[in-house]
Order: sequence, then structure tokens, then C-alpha cells
Amino acid sequence: MKLFQLLPFALSGLLLTSCDGQREPTDIPASTATQNDASSRTAQSGPLPGIPVRFQGAWDSADGTCAPESDLRIAITDKDVLFYEAMGTVNAVTEDGSTTILTLQMEGEGDQWNENLVLSLLDDGQSLIAYFQSLDERQNGETFVRKKCPS
Repeated sequence: MKLFQLLPFALSGLLLTSCDGQREPTDIPASTATQNDASSRTAQSGPLPGIPVRFQGAWDSADGTCAPESDLRIAITDKDVLFYEAMGTVNAVTEDGSTTILTLQMEGEGDQWNENLVLSLLDDGQSLIAYFQSLDERQNGETFVRKKCPS
């Protein structure tokens, strides 16, 4: 497994600082994200043509600079997710209630692989909850909370 695949998991113990100055862990249960996001929009289910607009844009760790060189920053378009050392092209987008699952063809450091990236929103769309869902019986990755970067 390449370093960029392990980086999100290795950093999972890192505590992030929220906008109000309180410290919060990065491993927020998916059920919390689902409950908070469910109130902000009507739930849908099924396949979608691309990544929903509400997830598009740049996202970084709570104490990140949002600069392109920030190693926890991700940029999401309607068809791609760009990480620090890898890029994922969308093969499928599925919504299950308030959770959106991206099936990505990943590429980075000369390797290619498939991953599911699970996304939910908190704080009226200002915080992104993201984790990789196992495709091969491994446990799910740690959950990361990222803030929305200015456009």
C-alpha cells in the first residue's frame, strides 16, 4: 500500500480545531453526519450522473490553509476528486439517504486502484465528513472532517 493511501489513516488521531475554537476528534460517527445532513435537504436514493454540487469545491482540515499545497486538502468537481498525491475519477455516484458514495478509479504514484469514498455534510454544508469504504473486506478508513475553502 502506498504512502498516500496510508496518510489519511495515519493522521486520523489528529485533533482538528473547529471554527468556534473548540477541539473535536476527526472520527465522527457516520450516524452523526447522517443525522445532521438529513435535516438540511430532502433525502434521495439511487444513482446520480455526477458528484452533487453541494460537495463540489475545495475542502481542507479545520486548521489547514486551503492552499493547493496543503496535504489534507481535497478538490471536488462533478467528475473528479483531487487529493494531495492522487486523483480519483468517478465511475459511479450513489445516494443512500443523506450519504453520498463515490466509486472512484484512483491513480497516483504510478498505481491504479478502485475506492469508495463516502461523503456527508455538517454545519449547513460548511463541513465535509469523508472516509474511504472498503472494497475488499478491509475495515473502513478513519473519518475526516474538513472545512469548506473560500471559492
